[in-house]
Amino acid sequence: MIFSLFPQRARDIPAILAASSGLSASHVIPVANVSLESGAPTSIGRLPITGTTNGGSVTQVSLKTAGVTLNSTCGTITTAAASLATATTVAFTLTNSKIAATDVVVVCEKSGGTTGAYSIHIGAVADGSCQFEIRNQSGSTLSEAIVLNFIVIKAAIG
Repeated sequence: MIFSLFPQRARDIPAILAASSGLSASHVIPVANVSLESGAPTSIGRLPITGTTNGGSVTQVSLKTAGVTLNSTCGTITTAAASLATATTVAFTLTNSKIAATDVVVVCEKSGGTTGAYSIHIGAVADGSCQFEIRNQSGSTLSEAIVLNFIVIKAAIG
């Protein structure tokens, strides 16, 4: 099944969300109310998501390269406040039984770090784990405990 990132009608969005899983009915996401004439967003609303979401949190112990374990479909990871030199990338593994090799893991910086100082990405995704990559792009060495939000989007290829 192919999904458009630009649904033609607002009523298309629930069908798209119903095809995915991993989020609870008690969660809502902002969506645009799409005009039937032009397809242009006309307002922002809220739409319930179906599925199950179990969140959690974990903190690294000592180094930004230290692996962590958190078995949930979304959560918060607080990195160690270890030194990270400028123009340096480090990686750590999240061990998580909820992750499948076909899933998409999304990460963003929640707080704790200097604004714009870090580039944060997900590297390899495998059954039971994924790799987080953090790059200091600030121009100076930083020693901050960065708080990261992540979510696992359940997906199937086939």
